[in-house]
Amino acid sequence: DGRTSDVQRRQMTTVDSPNVHVVAIDGTFDDCQDLVKAMFNDAPFRERNHLSAVNSINWARVMAQTVYYVVAAEALSGPLTFSVPTGNFGNVLSGWIAREMGAPIDDFLIASNTNDILTRFVNDGDMTTREVVPTLSPSMDIQVSYKSHNFESPDMSQDQESLDEYAGQAWFTLSGDVNSDMVRRMFDAVADMTEDRITTAHILIQSNGGYVSDGICLYNYLSKLPVKIVTYNAGAVASIAVILFLAGEERYASDTSRFMVHKSHASAPHGARPDALRIIVEGLQADDARTEQILREHVQLSEEHWRTHAYSDLHLTASDARDVGMIHGVKDFIPPRGQRVTNICPHSRRPRAPHRL
Repeated sequence: DGRTSDVQRRQMTTVDSPNVHVVAIDGTFDDCQDLVKAMFNDAPFRERNHLSAVNSINWARVMAQTVYYVVAAEALSGPLTFSVPTGNFGNVLSGWIAREMGAPIDDFLIASNTNDILTRFVNDGDMTTREVVPTLSPSMDIQVSYKSHNFESPDMSQDQESLDEYAGQAWFTLSGDVNSDMVRRMFDAVADMTEDRITTAHILIQSNGGYVSDGICLYNYLSKLPVKIVTYNAGAVASIAVILFLAGEERYASDTSRFMVHKSHASAPHGARPDALRIIVEGLQADDARTEQILREHVQLSEEHWRTHAYSDLHLTASDARDVGMIHGVKDFIPPRGQRVTNICPHSRRPRAPHRL
Protein backbone atom coordinates (compact mmCIF):
# COMPACT_ATOMS: atom_id res chain seq x y z
CA ASP A 1 0.00 0.00 0.00
CA GLY A 2 3.02 2.28 -0.41
CA ARG A 3 3.92 2.50 3.27
CA THR A 4 7.11 0.50 2.72
CA SER A 5 9.75 2.14 0.57
CA ASP A 6 11.14 0.38 -2.48
CA VAL A 7 14.52 0.05 -0.76
CA GLN A 8 12.94 -1.54 2.30
CA ARG A 9 10.90 -3.90 0.13
CA ARG A 10 13.98 -5.02 -1.79
CA GLN A 11 15.96 -5.52 1.43
CA MET A 12 13.34 -8.00 2.58
CA THR A 13 12.40 -9.72 -0.66
CA THR A 14 15.77 -10.22 -2.38
CA VAL A 15 17.38 -12.42 0.29
CA ASP A 16 17.84 -15.85 -1.29
CA SER A 17 18.69 -17.85 1.83
CA PRO A 18 16.51 -20.99 1.96
CA ASN A 19 15.60 -20.41 5.62
CA VAL A 20 14.33 -16.84 5.07
CA HIS A 21 10.66 -16.34 4.20
CA VAL A 22 9.00 -12.96 3.79
CA VAL A 23 5.37 -12.59 4.84
CA ALA A 24 3.22 -9.54 4.08
CA ILE A 25 -0.06 -8.79 5.86
CA ASP A 26 -2.87 -6.35 5.22
CA GLY A 27 -2.68 -4.31 8.41
CA THR A 28 -0.60 -2.05 10.65
CA PHE A 29 2.64 -2.57 12.55
CA ASP A 30 0.54 -3.32 15.64
CA ASP A 31 -1.21 -6.12 13.73
CA CYS A 32 2.18 -7.59 12.79
CA GLN A 33 3.38 -7.37 16.36
CA ASP A 34 0.23 -9.08 17.64
CA LEU A 35 0.89 -12.03 15.31
CA VAL A 36 4.51 -12.29 16.44
CA LYS A 37 3.55 -12.20 20.12
CA ALA A 38 0.84 -14.80 19.55
CA MET A 39 3.41 -17.16 18.03
CA PHE A 40 5.81 -16.66 20.94
CA ASN A 41 3.00 -17.21 23.45
CA ASP A 42 2.24 -20.57 21.82
CA ALA A 43 4.94 -22.54 23.67
CA PRO A 44 4.67 -25.84 21.68
CA PHE A 45 4.79 -23.95 18.35
CA ARG A 46 7.68 -21.78 19.55
CA GLU A 47 9.78 -24.72 20.71
CA ARG A 48 8.96 -26.90 17.72
CA ASN A 49 10.07 -24.20 15.29
CA HIS A 50 12.93 -22.79 17.44
CA LEU A 51 11.54 -19.27 17.21
CA SER A 52 13.63 -16.24 18.03
CA ALA A 53 13.24 -12.50 17.40
CA VAL A 54 15.68 -9.75 16.49
CA ASN A 55 13.56 -6.73 17.37
CA SER A 56 13.13 -5.28 20.84
CA ILE A 57 10.62 -7.94 21.83
CA ASN A 58 13.86 -9.83 22.52
CA TRP A 59 15.84 -8.70 25.57
CA ALA A 60 19.07 -9.44 23.69
CA ARG A 61 18.21 -6.66 21.23
CA VAL A 62 17.57 -4.17 24.04
CA MET A 63 20.79 -5.24 25.77
CA ALA A 64 22.82 -4.72 22.58
CA GLN A 65 21.36 -1.25 22.05
CA THR A 66 22.20 -0.35 25.65
CA VAL A 67 25.86 -0.73 24.71
CA TYR A 68 25.46 1.93 21.97
CA TYR A 69 24.35 4.51 24.54
CA VAL A 70 27.17 3.67 26.94
CA VAL A 71 29.80 3.95 24.19
CA ALA A 72 28.29 7.18 22.79
CA ALA A 73 28.14 8.82 26.22
CA GLU A 74 31.78 7.96 26.92
CA ALA A 75 33.00 8.97 23.46
CA LEU A 76 31.20 12.34 23.54
CA SER A 77 32.21 13.12 27.12
CA GLY A 78 28.69 13.31 28.55
CA PRO A 79 26.42 14.12 30.25
CA LEU A 80 24.29 14.10 27.13
CA THR A 81 20.68 14.44 26.05
CA PHE A 82 19.50 12.00 23.39
CA SER A 83 16.61 12.75 21.01
CA VAL A 84 15.10 9.47 19.84
CA PRO A 85 12.35 9.12 17.20
CA THR A 86 10.44 6.16 18.57
CA GLY A 87 7.30 4.11 18.25
CA ASN A 88 7.75 0.96 20.29
CA PHE A 89 10.02 2.52 22.94
CA GLY A 90 12.65 -0.24 22.63
CA ASN A 91 15.52 2.04 21.57
CA VAL A 92 14.94 4.74 24.16
CA LEU A 93 14.34 2.05 26.80
CA SER A 94 17.88 0.87 26.09
CA GLY A 95 19.16 4.38 26.74
CA TRP A 96 17.22 4.63 29.98
CA ILE A 97 18.69 1.30 31.13
CA ALA A 98 22.17 2.62 30.28
CA ARG A 99 21.57 5.70 32.42
CA GLU A 100 20.28 3.54 35.29
CA MET A 101 23.54 1.58 35.06
CA GLY A 102 25.57 4.79 35.45
CA ALA A 103 26.12 6.14 31.93
CA PRO A 104 26.51 9.97 31.99
CA ILE A 105 23.14 10.75 30.35
CA ASP A 106 21.08 13.72 31.47
CA ASP A 107 17.80 13.28 29.63
CA PHE A 108 15.88 11.83 26.69
CA LEU A 109 13.64 13.57 24.18
CA ILE A 110 11.05 11.12 22.84
CA ALA A 111 9.99 12.19 19.35
CA SER A 112 6.71 10.92 17.92
CA ASN A 113 4.40 11.65 15.00
CA THR A 114 0.62 11.96 15.02
CA ASN A 115 0.44 8.43 16.46
CA ASP A 116 1.37 9.96 19.78
CA ILE A 117 0.65 7.27 22.38
CA LEU A 118 4.15 7.69 23.84
CA THR A 119 3.75 11.46 24.10
CA ARG A 120 0.43 11.01 25.89
CA PHE A 121 1.88 8.29 28.13
CA VAL A 122 4.88 10.37 29.22
CA ASN A 123 2.98 13.66 29.62
CA ASP A 124 -0.37 12.45 30.99
CA GLY A 125 -0.05 8.76 31.85
CA ASP A 126 -2.60 8.11 29.06
CA MET A 127 -2.18 4.86 27.12
CA THR A 128 -5.56 4.92 25.36
CA THR A 129 -5.23 3.26 21.95
CA ARG A 130 -6.58 5.08 18.90
CA GLU A 131 -6.76 4.38 15.19
CA VAL A 132 -3.33 4.20 13.53
CA VAL A 133 -2.81 7.13 11.15
CA PRO A 134 -0.53 6.37 8.16
CA THR A 135 2.43 8.78 7.94
CA LEU A 136 5.78 9.10 6.14
CA SER A 137 7.45 7.36 9.10
CA PRO A 138 5.71 3.94 9.16
CA SER A 139 8.00 2.49 11.81
CA MET A 140 6.51 5.07 14.20
CA ASP A 141 2.89 4.39 13.19
CA ILE A 142 2.13 2.46 16.35
CA GLN A 143 -0.63 2.62 18.96
CA VAL A 144 0.48 -0.28 21.17
CA SER A 145 3.90 0.73 22.45
CA TYR A 146 4.72 -2.64 23.90
CA LYS A 147 8.07 -1.78 25.54
CA SER A 148 6.89 1.32 27.41
CA HIS A 149 5.48 -0.73 30.28
CA ASN A 150 9.05 -1.92 31.00
CA PHE A 151 10.01 1.72 31.55
CA GLU A 152 7.19 2.12 34.07
CA SER A 153 8.09 -1.19 35.73
CA PRO A 154 11.62 -2.34 34.88
CA ASP A 155 10.90 -5.87 36.12
CA MET A 156 11.02 -7.63 32.75
CA SER A 157 8.79 -10.41 34.04
CA GLN A 158 5.85 -7.98 33.88
CA ASP A 159 5.04 -8.55 30.24
CA GLN A 160 2.36 -7.26 27.91
CA GLU A 161 -0.27 -8.59 30.33
CA SER A 162 -0.07 -5.33 32.30
CA LEU A 163 -1.34 -3.48 29.21
CA ASP A 164 -3.72 -6.14 27.90
CA GLU A 165 -5.58 -6.29 31.23
CA TYR A 166 -6.84 -2.71 30.82
CA ALA A 167 -7.11 -2.56 27.03
CA GLY A 168 -10.27 -0.74 26.02
CA GLN A 169 -10.96 0.59 29.53
CA ALA A 170 -10.97 4.22 30.68
CA TRP A 171 -11.63 6.09 33.95
CA PHE A 172 -13.67 9.28 34.37
CA THR A 173 -15.03 11.61 37.06
CA LEU A 174 -18.40 13.35 36.71
CA SER A 175 -19.54 16.02 39.17
CA GLY A 176 -21.98 18.88 39.60
CA ASP A 177 -25.65 19.50 38.91
CA VAL A 178 -27.49 17.18 36.55
CA ASN A 179 -28.43 19.74 33.91
CA SER A 180 -28.11 20.51 30.21
CA ASP A 181 -24.44 21.36 30.64
CA MET A 182 -23.76 17.89 32.07
CA VAL A 183 -25.74 16.33 29.21
CA ARG A 184 -23.65 18.19 26.63
CA ARG A 185 -20.38 17.28 28.31
CA MET A 186 -21.44 13.65 28.59
CA PHE A 187 -22.34 13.56 24.90
CA ASP A 188 -18.86 14.96 24.10
CA ALA A 189 -17.19 12.43 26.39
CA VAL A 190 -18.98 9.48 24.80
CA ALA A 191 -18.01 10.74 21.34
CA ASP A 192 -14.37 10.64 22.50
CA MET A 193 -14.88 7.16 23.99
CA THR A 194 -16.11 5.75 20.70
CA GLU A 195 -13.30 7.45 18.78
CA ASP A 196 -10.77 5.96 21.22
CA ARG A 197 -12.44 2.54 20.96
CA ILE A 198 -13.26 2.43 24.67
CA THR A 199 -15.28 -0.67 25.55
CA THR A 200 -15.61 -0.11 29.32
CA ALA A 201 -15.98 3.30 30.96
CA HIS A 202 -15.56 3.56 34.75
CA ILE A 203 -17.33 6.73 35.95
CA LEU A 204 -17.16 8.20 39.47
CA ILE A 205 -20.28 10.32 40.07
CA GLN A 206 -20.61 13.07 42.69
CA SER A 207 -23.89 14.97 42.45
CA ASN A 208 -26.68 16.20 44.71
CA GLY A 209 -29.24 16.18 41.90
CA GLY A 210 -30.61 18.50 39.28
CA TYR A 211 -33.26 18.43 36.58
CA VAL A 212 -35.44 15.37 36.07
CA SER A 213 -35.54 15.41 32.26
CA ASP A 214 -31.75 15.79 31.99
CA GLY A 215 -31.18 12.90 34.39
CA ILE A 216 -33.60 10.62 32.56
CA CYS A 217 -32.02 11.59 29.23
CA LEU A 218 -28.58 10.58 30.50
CA TYR A 219 -29.96 7.35 31.97
CA ASN A 220 -31.61 6.33 28.69
CA TYR A 221 -28.54 7.34 26.68
CA LEU A 222 -25.84 5.70 28.80
CA SER A 223 -27.73 2.50 29.58
CA LYS A 224 -28.11 1.68 25.88
CA LEU A 225 -24.63 2.54 24.61
CA PRO A 226 -22.37 -0.08 23.00
CA VAL A 227 -19.92 0.91 25.78
CA LYS A 228 -20.11 -0.87 29.13
CA ILE A 229 -20.72 1.76 31.82
CA VAL A 230 -19.52 1.08 35.37
CA THR A 231 -20.65 3.71 37.90
CA TYR A 232 -19.18 4.51 41.31
CA ASN A 233 -20.26 6.58 44.32
CA ALA A 234 -17.41 7.72 46.56
CA GLY A 235 -19.32 10.35 48.53
CA ALA A 236 -22.89 11.33 47.73
CA VAL A 237 -25.31 10.59 44.91
CA ALA A 238 -28.71 12.16 45.49
CA SER A 239 -32.04 12.90 43.84
CA ILE A 240 -32.09 12.56 40.06
CA ALA A 241 -28.36 11.72 40.14
CA VAL A 242 -29.43 8.32 41.53
CA ILE A 243 -31.25 7.66 38.24
CA LEU A 244 -28.09 8.65 36.35
CA PHE A 245 -26.10 6.31 38.59
CA LEU A 246 -28.44 3.41 37.75
CA ALA A 247 -27.37 3.66 34.08
CA GLY A 248 -24.30 1.63 35.06
CA GLU A 249 -24.30 -1.99 33.96
CA GLU A 250 -22.19 -2.49 37.07
CA ARG A 251 -22.49 -0.19 40.08
CA TYR A 252 -20.28 0.21 43.16
CA ALA A 253 -20.00 2.49 46.18
CA SER A 254 -17.37 3.25 48.79
CA ASP A 255 -18.13 2.09 52.32
CA THR A 256 -18.67 5.62 53.63
CA SER A 257 -20.74 6.88 50.68
CA ARG A 258 -24.46 7.66 50.81
CA PHE A 259 -27.48 7.70 48.50
CA MET A 260 -30.53 9.89 48.92
CA VAL A 261 -33.79 9.38 47.01
CA HIS A 262 -36.79 11.68 47.17
CA LYS A 263 -39.71 12.88 45.11
CA SER A 264 -39.44 15.90 42.86
CA HIS A 265 -40.34 19.37 44.08
CA ALA A 266 -40.90 22.82 42.63
CA SER A 267 -41.63 26.34 43.76
CA ALA A 268 -44.58 28.40 42.56
CA PRO A 269 -44.57 32.17 42.22
CA HIS A 270 -46.43 34.13 44.92
CA GLY A 271 -50.07 34.55 44.04
CA ALA A 272 -50.10 31.86 41.35
CA ARG A 273 -53.57 31.00 40.06
CA PRO A 274 -55.06 27.55 40.80
CA ASP A 275 -54.75 26.45 37.16
CA ALA A 276 -51.02 27.30 37.22
CA LEU A 277 -50.57 25.34 40.45
CA ARG A 278 -52.40 22.38 38.91
CA ILE A 279 -50.03 22.36 35.94
CA ILE A 280 -47.02 22.35 38.28
CA VAL A 281 -48.44 19.51 40.36
CA GLU A 282 -49.24 17.45 37.27
CA GLY A 283 -45.69 17.97 36.04
CA LEU A 284 -44.25 16.82 39.37
CA GLN A 285 -46.45 13.73 39.36
CA ALA A 286 -45.32 12.86 35.83
CA ASP A 287 -41.67 13.26 36.85
CA ASP A 288 -42.19 11.03 39.90
CA ALA A 289 -43.84 8.34 37.77
CA ARG A 290 -40.91 8.30 35.35
CA THR A 291 -38.25 8.08 38.06
CA GLU A 292 -40.18 5.49 40.08
CA GLN A 293 -40.43 3.26 36.99
CA ILE A 294 -36.63 3.27 36.62
CA LEU A 295 -36.09 2.72 40.35
CA ARG A 296 -38.38 -0.32 40.36
CA GLU A 297 -36.52 -1.81 37.37
CA HIS A 298 -33.22 -1.82 39.25
CA VAL A 299 -33.84 -1.60 42.99
CA GLN A 300 -35.80 -3.86 45.32
CA LEU A 301 -36.91 -1.38 47.97
CA SER A 302 -38.98 -2.70 50.86
CA GLU A 303 -42.51 -1.47 51.56
CA GLU A 304 -41.10 0.53 54.47
CA HIS A 305 -38.62 2.16 52.10
CA TRP A 306 -41.41 3.13 49.69
CA ARG A 307 -43.50 4.59 52.55
CA THR A 308 -40.53 6.72 53.61
CA HIS A 309 -39.97 7.75 50.01
CA ALA A 310 -43.60 8.82 49.64
CA TYR A 311 -43.36 11.51 52.35
CA SER A 312 -39.68 12.16 53.06
CA ASP A 313 -36.09 11.70 51.95
CA LEU A 314 -34.91 8.09 51.76
CA HIS A 315 -31.28 7.74 52.84
CA LEU A 316 -29.27 4.59 52.06
CA THR A 317 -25.78 3.65 53.19
CA ALA A 318 -23.52 1.65 50.87
CA SER A 319 -24.51 -1.49 52.79
CA ASP A 320 -28.22 -0.61 52.45
CA ALA A 321 -27.75 0.04 48.73
CA ARG A 322 -26.10 -3.34 48.27
CA ASP A 323 -28.93 -5.10 50.10
CA VAL A 324 -31.60 -3.61 47.81
CA GLY A 325 -29.62 -4.13 44.59
CA MET A 326 -28.74 -0.50 43.92
CA ILE A 327 -25.07 -1.48 43.83
CA HIS A 328 -23.33 -4.74 43.04
CA GLY A 329 -20.76 -4.37 45.78
CA VAL A 330 -18.98 -2.08 48.21
CA LYS A 331 -15.85 -1.08 46.32
CA ASP A 332 -13.80 2.09 45.91
CA PHE A 333 -13.09 3.86 42.64
CA ILE A 334 -9.37 3.06 42.19
CA PRO A 335 -7.95 3.65 38.69
CA PRO A 336 -4.91 1.45 37.97
CA ARG A 337 -1.49 3.04 38.24
CA GLY A 338 -0.44 4.68 34.99
CA GLN A 339 -4.01 5.06 33.68
CA ARG A 340 -5.32 8.52 32.96
CA VAL A 341 -8.43 9.83 34.77
CA THR A 342 -10.51 12.31 32.73
CA ASN A 343 -12.85 14.82 34.36
CA ILE A 344 -16.02 14.96 32.26
CA CYS A 345 -18.08 17.60 33.99
CA PRO A 346 -16.79 20.25 36.36
CA HIS A 347 -19.41 21.83 38.61
CA SER A 348 -21.73 23.97 36.56
CA ARG A 349 -25.00 25.80 37.18
CA ARG A 350 -27.32 27.15 34.53
CA PRO A 351 -30.80 28.67 34.88
CA ARG A 352 -33.54 26.25 33.93
CA ALA A 353 -37.28 25.60 34.29
CA PRO A 354 -38.59 25.21 37.86
CA HIS A 355 -39.00 21.41 38.07
CA ARG A 356 -36.14 19.95 40.09
CA LEU A 357 -35.53 16.65 41.86
